Amino acid sequence: MTSLTKWVLQRRAATILISLIVILFGVFSVTQLKSELLPSIDFPYITISTIYPGASSDDVTNQVSLPVENAVAQLPRLKSIRSTSQESFSLVFAEFEFGTDMKNVEQQLNSKLRNVSLPNGLSGTPVQPTVSNFSFGSQPIIWVTVEGKQGQSSLELGKWAREVAKPAFSKLPDVGNVEVVGDSVQMLTISFRPQDLATRGLTINDVSNVLKGANLSFPAGTTDIAGQSVPVRTAFTFSSPDDISNLIIVPTSGGGFGGAAQTQLTRLKDIADVKVVESNVSGISRANGKPGVLVQVFKTQTGNTVTVSDGVLKKNQELNNQYSNDLNVDVIYDQALQVRKSVEGLLKEGGLGALFAVLVIFIFLRNVRSTLVTAISIPTSVVVAFILLWTQNITLNIMTLGGLAIAVGRVVDDAIVVLENIYRHVQNGEPVVIAVRKGTREVAGAITSSTITTVAVFLPLGFVGGITGQFFLPFALTVSFALMASLLVSITIVPVFASFFITHKSVGKERHDTLLQRTYTPGLKWSLKHRWLTLLLCFILFVGSIASVGIFKIPFAFLPESGDKLLNVVVNTAPGTDTATVVAVTDKVEKVLDEYKQQGTVTLYQTTIAGDTSFSRSQRAFGGNVGSANILVRLESSAKTNDVATEMREKMKPIFPPGGSVSVAPQGGFSSNSLSLVVQGPNPQAVRDATRQIVNELSTVDKLANVKSDVTNGTPQIVVTPDPTKSPLANTALIGSQLRNLLQGQSAGTIKFSNGQQLDAILLLPPPGAGNLDEYINSLKQISIAGAVKLGDVAKVERVDGANSTTRINQSLAGTVSADITVEDTGGVTRVALDKVKALALPAGVTYSLSGAGQQQQEAFIGLGVAMLAAIALVYIVMVITFGSLIAPLAILFSLPLALIGALGALVITQRALGLPALIGMLMLIGIVVTNAIVLVDLYNQLIKEGYKRYDALVQAGRTRVRPIIMTAIATIFALTPLALGFSEGSIIAAELGTVVIGGLFSSTFLTLVVVPVVLSLFEDWKEWFGNKFNQGSGKNVLDTIPVEKPEEVAA
Repeated sequence: MTSLTKWVLQRRAATILISLIVILFGVFSVTQLKSELLPSIDFPYITISTIYPGASSDDVTNQVSLPVENAVAQLPRLKSIRSTSQESFSLVFAEFEFGTDMKNVEQQLNSKLRNVSLPNGLSGTPVQPTVSNFSFGSQPIIWVTVEGKQGQSSLELGKWAREVAKPAFSKLPDVGNVEVVGDSVQMLTISFRPQDLATRGLTINDVSNVLKGANLSFPAGTTDIAGQSVPVRTAFTFSSPDDISNLIIVPTSGGGFGGAAQTQLTRLKDIADVKVVESNVSGISRANGKPGVLVQVFKTQTGNTVTVSDGVLKKNQELNNQYSNDLNVDVIYDQALQVRKSVEGLLKEGGLGALFAVLVIFIFLRNVRSTLVTAISIPTSVVVAFILLWTQNITLNIMTLGGLAIAVGRVVDDAIVVLENIYRHVQNGEPVVIAVRKGTREVAGAITSSTITTVAVFLPLGFVGGITGQFFLPFALTVSFALMASLLVSITIVPVFASFFITHKSVGKERHDTLLQRTYTPGLKWSLKHRWLTLLLCFILFVGSIASVGIFKIPFAFLPESGDKLLNVVVNTAPGTDTATVVAVTDKVEKVLDEYKQQGTVTLYQTTIAGDTSFSRSQRAFGGNVGSANILVRLESSAKTNDVATEMREKMKPIFPPGGSVSVAPQGGFSSNSLSLVVQGPNPQAVRDATRQIVNELSTVDKLANVKSDVTNGTPQIVVTPDPTKSPLANTALIGSQLRNLLQGQSAGTIKFSNGQQLDAILLLPPPGAGNLDEYINSLKQISIAGAVKLGDVAKVERVDGANSTTRINQSLAGTVSADITVEDTGGVTRVALDKVKALALPAGVTYSLSGAGQQQQEAFIGLGVAMLAAIALVYIVMVITFGSLIAPLAILFSLPLALIGALGALVITQRALGLPALIGMLMLIGIVVTNAIVLVDLYNQLIKEGYKRYDALVQAGRTRVRPIIMTAIATIFALTPLALGFSEGSIIAAELGTVVIGGLFSSTFLTLVVVPVVLSLFEDWKEWFGNKFNQGSGKNVLDTIPVEKPEEVAA
């Protein structure tokens, strides 16, 4: 390092030129960085969703979920499988080990699924599973609501969205996909009356054949007329649905064109009702409770969130202006908005922090030139970090920005130590050039060691694994880049600029005894004379800080909430609930939201019910079900998100029938305010009984809401059992096929009308409506089988109770109990809940385990604990290499528990949560707090080599290093203060992390100046005692023979 310093001092002009080039390149790299909300993480998750219309949950389980599970189980690096089977829908969720090549896995899975035998759907072909790979980038970045001003129907709004908005957005650069949710299409439904159909001896196939035969343009050939070839064709188009109602229907099973003779003429209207209806294929969408559609915009994997958002917002404004008389086209969610706020907030707080740090340096040095020399290290280190981020293809997101903002408080440390040492030599009268070289050389080893130890603590993040390691990796890399850059700057640029700006006239002469030294030295001497008492006092502080966590009840949380004023309201009904009931319940929820809208608390809300879109599938993968509705609610800017969510939840509770629930939680954040337990047992009844016990017990926990289970007593089902002894037509396949066509609908092709309109025609049996189940069963019995016999004559039709949802985990039967945690202390509430469940007498063979966010939190905390132990070991190894001793590094490690005193104290004072950001802050402290001790011990070793006695060396090292140690600590603390205050929304991660670092640095700095010399003296005594023991020495305590010196006797 010293040779590098010598080289740059000999080539000062070239060094300055290179520095300017690096800064310019850094500014260029900033413009090339992509802006995202979150780091790009390849989640090892795959979901396989399959729609099997009309199938019960048992049939879905046996015919779809199990075969898909078996295919997934053959894939490599599989961690777990979870399947949920509900009426008409199967969802299989597979988790793999982090680091798995998910593209390769997806290819293998698709290949295996092609060989899986799955049942036929409505089209007569096997149902097709949809495979999705989850990632942050696979979520829509903008939601646009379309609401009519003229009372337009969802059909009209959907047509506008499909034909105008979707093409307009799709043409924009880096837009990957645009989905329209809630748009309606018209279709022709032919609803049969089973009794009339049976009386006439007709079947659904008879009607289908007549419709297809009537609505054709059929070439009949050609004929020659007067030497000219003239084509002949038959053609007919309907002019209206009434034409279809008047079609004459004849049996077509008897062969020929007309089939068997009929005794009476039957028209379609005699056996069915023909209507043109609207169908919500992609689900039902409403804006502020009124008909509306939702347009979701997805970006490409390589697209820039902010750039894509800018383009969409501009185009959206153009559409608004163009259709302002008829439509409201509003953006309810824009992911880039939070990106912009994060960038703005963290830049502002980082800038303020840098200003505060520079101000602290000026107060200590009282010299503008010296202060400017140190200040150069901040922008230079940051732009070098930007260059490295760009070369590593790391995006600008809340983690990298948070890392830079945190690093600002640390990048000045090396420069301060170097400059302060140069400053001291100049004040002692040495020539500037010699002072610069000597001052830099003396501390080069110490600052190199301290910087490497700070960076080394991030290496064990690789042990954490999972989402936590991936999530914080960009943060760790950013801080490491900035710190390594600051080290390079401190031994190159800082000496060069110091040689230009520092003069004897500008710095003056060093005072013999500064106020700081006069205050500190007596305390240090007292501590060295009362070593065990000093350590006892520190131990009491350490134990007290740990006890304060429980006494003052610091909350435990996984990740903090974002500052977005968005709520996600999830309306859950019991699995198997029909869409009409879901809509009716949602209507009541929307009325509650309307009250808040009238008060001004809610500005806009968007409702989506059912549907099959890529986003709805991902929602189901993480806890949603088919019978649910999602409502995205935007609050006004001053609303307190958590308070509003709690109040809404209480108001909405009475709305829900048994089996239903509502979840109200902040949207778009990173908090995990939910509890999830997986219950497994030897049989369905044991799982059902256990989940019921757990739900009842957790319902008594006052900080839990919406406690529910996905295991219920089942819903009524209708089972048809053919009796082959009564008729050859009592065939299970024949009856099942005909019933499915009637109940789920059979396509009759596309009907063309003379006005050019084309409608898909569906033949079906209408639902029972307000009638009861027994009446519906009687109507089913009247259905004609093959136009020959009634269903009730050849089969038993009865009601039974069956499972409405089946959950399997790792190919074993399971159930899930979930709840919303209504307070920030998610960890504390989770512990209380687990203690209550542990006390239950569950059925024999039943086991339970934490899953979901709780499991992730548990794994992350354990992983970070291991990472901290590994970091301590790495720091010790680095210091052993630096000092060539085992004892000095061991003494330095005693500064670590001193940091915990302040870190926990800061959390107690601010009542901020002990979560991942706080733990990452403690991991950082392992590297930061030892730097002060390293600088102190390094000088102590130098003084010992120069012939100082141990006591003199300890006091002199403390007196000499007290100013740079205090300067660096206070500069870092002040630099992090804007972040710790957390005023901007961009500081959601940095606020807790900054709080911990400030508290830990505060306590460790002041205590390190006393405790490390004390511990080092004790270790040296023991070392000498052992040495004398083995060498037959006297073993005297060296400090016992040292006289009490006056301050001036050990002055520099």
